[in-house]
Amino acid sequence: MSNLVRHAPRFSEQRAAALARELFHFTASVDRLPSERDQNFRLQDEKGGRFVLKIANAAETREVLELQNMAMTHVAEKGAALFDGFAPCPRVCCAPGGEEIVSIPGQDGASHFVRLLTYLPGRPMARVNPHDKDLLFSLGSFLGRLDQVLMDFAHPATHREFHWDLARCGEVVPSLLDDIDDAEKQDLVQRRLDHYRAVTTPKLAGLRTSVIHSDGNDYNVLASPDGRWGNRVTGLIDFGDMVHTHTVNELAIACAYALMGKMDPLAAAVQVAAGYHRVLALTESELAVLFDLICMRLCASLCHSAHQIRLAPENTYLLVSQQPAWELLRRLQPISPGFAEACFRDACGVDPVPRSRAVIALAPGRQIGLQAGGELGSGSWTYSVGLFNGNRFLEANTNDNDDFLYAARIGYLPPALQGSGETDRFAVGLNAVYSKDSDVLLIGIADSFAG
Repeated sequence: MSNLVRHAPRFSEQRAAALARELFHFTASVDRLPSERDQNFRLQDEKGGRFVLKIANAAETREVLELQNMAMTHVAEKGAALFDGFAPCPRVCCAPGGEEIVSIPGQDGASHFVRLLTYLPGRPMARVNPHDKDLLFSLGSFLGRLDQVLMDFAHPATHREFHWDLARCGEVVPSLLDDIDDAEKQDLVQRRLDHYRAVTTPKLAGLRTSVIHSDGNDYNVLASPDGRWGNRVTGLIDFGDMVHTHTVNELAIACAYALMGKMDPLAAAVQVAAGYHRVLALTESELAVLFDLICMRLCASLCHSAHQIRLAPENTYLLVSQQPAWELLRRLQPISPGFAEACFRDACGVDPVPRSRAVIALAPGRQIGLQAGGELGSGSWTYSVGLFNGNRFLEANTNDNDDFLYAARIGYLPPALQGSGETDRFAVGLNAVYSKDSDVLLIGIADSFAG
């Protein structure tokens, strides 16, 4: 990663305008756009057409740039019917000789690859307000459609060891943790890392994989007006982080950025997940790890930023999301991963608690809950604890919550209540049969006794 920062191109706006004339044969006004490891310039020609001139990092390979070009073409062509008439991503423009990628020398003697893309309309989501539930849902829905289109996309360059691949966060985060120069912040990341290693990592092996965009941050996601007051996500730029990895990472990465600045970040994440699930159904295994993956993307981003700031303190782009990311990580810290999973499951139409159907099936159309009860008097006592199955509040229903699935029972019956010749009896046991409270059989422990 340090090589990427050191080999970033350093071209002026004037040189970018000259490249547009020399390589693509048009005159344009030029504005610099922010970038982490490349250089991007917005061009506008004399007819009002807008483009983006992209100058790649000297460490970037042609194969990775060809991957990006092919992926954008694939999404634009295969997904034309899925994006409601909007262009979901930029298109590649060829030089007069037909080349999609042109090589130029840099100021330090290194070579840089240059491409020209169409300029995608829309405002970065970071500059759109408010982030209401419809916008967040549309973010998830857009990414679901994108990943649906990419399911049948393949390219050798996607199978790479890439520091931004969320599947590698268990290696990358500890390798950069010392670059965080604040002990409290280091501890916050370390706790997340420990949980990820102990609980989440064992669950990753069975997750589905595919090629994903892998960088749905709020400056790459574009939104357009929807109705009188609303906005919705309509486009995505910067395909430079594409990788073959766990499909759910796409959603986790986008959530990590979309939740920044939210008073209730979990509620916001639920909206994004629901939108994604509406288009591309999330599996229960993916829902189980989503919250932890969101947290680990934040940790990875913060570790990368700390490392890059040490290498290039003058690059203000690296500071864009650092403080909001720390605030978000602190907000997420008290949230139980199990509770977050239940919220995601519920939003996606899955039982909030796994295996809860087995309990619900015992009492269709009734109330279900825990109940403890007992009697003490007349020389006899009995206590029970279990699941009640009943609803006394329905009309013409005299059940009065007295049907139990007993989990445990203890009872004592003195001779006076058992009949002549009987002896004292004491019974303790477990029961797993559905039975009336007035006549219970504890199999193998006692016959029947008053309840």
